[in-house]
Amino acid sequence: MFIVYVPAINRHEVTRECVENMAKTVSDKENFLLLIIDNESTEPYTKEEFSDLDIRLDVIRNDEAKSCYYSITQADAYRRGLQESSDEDIVAFIHNDLLIYEQGWDIRIRKSFEADPLLKLIGFAGSNEVCSRGGRGLGTVTNFTSTPPLFRGASWEHAGGLTTDLVPAVSLDSLAMIFRVTALPLLDIDETISPCHFYDKIWTLKIVSKGHRAAILGIQVEHVGSQTSGEIVFAHQCQRWCKENGIEVDPNNQASDGGGAVYRESEKRYFSEFGPSGYIPCRVDMQYNVQSHIGVPTYPSWYPNVEIHNIPMEERIQKGLI
Repeated sequence: MFIVYVPAINRHEVTRECVENMAKTVSDKENFLLLIIDNESTEPYTKEEFSDLDIRLDVIRNDEAKSCYYSITQADAYRRGLQESSDEDIVAFIHNDLLIYEQGWDIRIRKSFEADPLLKLIGFAGSNEVCSRGGRGLGTVTNFTSTPPLFRGASWEHAGGLTTDLVPAVSLDSLAMIFRVTALPLLDIDETISPCHFYDKIWTLKIVSKGHRAAILGIQVEHVGSQTSGEIVFAHQCQRWCKENGIEVDPNNQASDGGGAVYRESEKRYFSEFGPSGYIPCRVDMQYNVQSHIGVPTYPSWYPNVEIHNIPMEERIQKGLI
């Protein structure tokens, strides 16, 4: 089975476009299942709103969502309940604002996994390096099909090169993270997982640091940008997560990110596990050999010139800036 789960909070029109494209481009529909994970939408999702599409689909409703990342455990539990499930299954996390244009992309992914037993994770955007400050550095590649002014997503995603084949990675973007089901235990997922930020990087490095492989596959896609982070429901989820994990939120800033609290805590977890003594910075070559603690560039010129990002990570840790 190939299980794709798409977390969503409202934004039905965006999710509809995502699902429509999958219905058109998936080749092996008999072994494909799409799960919409409805994380507290004020306008709940239903199977019926997608009934006109040629795709096997179900909806899981969370009345109190933990995290869109934690939802992968729900998708896997659903998979295990299927009679046809097996250890050869694939479980994918895909944003509801990702449009996949390439016919037969599911077959390409399955063949990529079959060709390399060590490959555990595939994405559609990422980098072969992690820079000294934890970002994707200059190695970003993806196969986005549109360009400004038609492009509807974030401009940084066009700073990288295109790829038509499989490229080794040490950092993937969560717009699409596709796992062999046997890789899920390597992620150490629990209910404390952050509702946003850094977990795509953490998951990638968890795979790589345990001797397995991650890669970017050149699939034609477009990341349109749904701005789910602007939903008040999402803001409440972030604030609730902070409270449950004893994380202080700025009472004067109730933004969707808990006033930056979720970002700072997620960044801290990332560097605590993979920081200067671990895999940051690092680079992987075309033979999947990972070199750590090498002269990987700092953030490229297109990265926002925020003052804190000009301070080396070691100094930020020493000064308690994260």
